[in-house]
Amino acid sequence: RGRVLGLLSRISALDPLLSDRVYFTWLRSMGAEVGDLDEAQMKFMIGNMRADSRAAEAYFTEALAEVEAGGALLKAPVISVIGNRDPATDFHEERYREWQMLAERSALAVLDEAGHFFLKYRARELVEIITRTHPAVLAGPDAAGELPREADDASWWFHEVSGRDSARSGLPGGVRDEEPAEAPDARSTGVPAADADGPRGGTHAPDEASDSGPAPGMGRFLAVAFGQLLSITGSALTEFALPVWIYMETGSM
Repeated sequence: RGRVLGLLSRISALDPLLSDRVYFTWLRSMGAEVGDLDEAQMKFMIGNMRADSRAAEAYFTEALAEVEAGGALLKAPVISVIGNRDPATDFHEERYREWQMLAERSALAVLDEAGHFFLKYRARELVEIITRTHPAVLAGPDAAGELPREADDASWWFHEVSGRDSARSGLPGGVRDEEPAEAPDARSTGVPAADADGPRGGTHAPDEASDSGPAPGMGRFLAVAFGQLLSITGSALTEFALPVWIYMETGSM
C-alpha cells in the first residue's frame, strides 16, 4: 500500500505545475516583504521553498509510515506555536491535536496579534514560550496551569495540552489529568470486592482507547480526503453549470 500511495503522491504533485508567480503572490498575501526582491532573488528564495516542501513531505511520509507499521510515538510533547492573526492556522484550537499521529502528547501556545511571519518581530515572546512551555507540560498540570492564559491579557498564552496522559481541559491555559473513578464501596453495592490484582479491584492501567478517540490511519484519512474532493468537485460543477442553465432558460444573466 505504501508504494501505491507513494506513486499516487508523485503523480498528483502540483508543485511542478505552479509557477514562481503563484508562490510570490502567496507570500505577499501572507504579509511577507518581497516587493524589493529582484527576479534572481525571488527565484532563489522560491526554489528553496520548493526544495524544503519536498523534503518535509518525504520526511513526514516516512515518519507516518513507520508509526503505521507499529513504530513508537514520540515521548516528547509537540508544542505548536501560532499567531492568532495567521490565516494559515485557522481552527488551530483543534488542528494542533493532529500531531498526536506522531507524538503521545501535543500542546498549543498562541501569540496575540501575530501573523504568519512572527519569528522576526516576536522573538522575545517566542523565546519565553520555548523555555517555559515544554518544561511545564512535562512537569504536569500544576506547572502548566501557571503559564499565561488568554484571560490574563498577555502577549501570548498557553491554550491546552492533549494526549494519552492528559485530558483536554476547557479552561484556557489549563490542563488536568483524568482522576480515576473511585470504586464503589462493597457494602453499598452488595458485591464483594476482588483482589487487588484482580480485574475488578485495586488500581489498574487506564484504558487508552476510552479517551484517546479513533486511532489515526491512512484509510480514514483517504476516506475524508476523497469525500472533500467530491464536495469540491460538485461545488465547482454547480458554480459553472448554474449560470449556464439560467442563461439557457431565461436568455439573460
